[in-house]
Amino acid sequence: MGRHSLGPVDIRAYDGRMAILVWTLGLPTVATLLAIVWVHWSQRPRGPVETHESVAAYERFKAAFGSTTSQRRAG
Repeated sequence: MGRHSLGPVDIRAYDGRMAILVWTLGLPTVATLLAIVWVHWSQRPRGPVETHESVAAYERFKAAFGSTTSQRRAG
């Protein structure tokens, strides 16, 4: 019975061929999974917000926005 040999294996060529799998399969897969986790986390149900906290936050936003627009006009 004859034995078939593929000859010496060049490890550097093997590493290069396997590296392309990381770039074409690994990184996009990881990025996709991170995107799925982020969307799931960002769409989670949140607890109720107290009305006075929401109004106070809006008033702070309005005051900050008003002060920046008046500074631009004056400057």
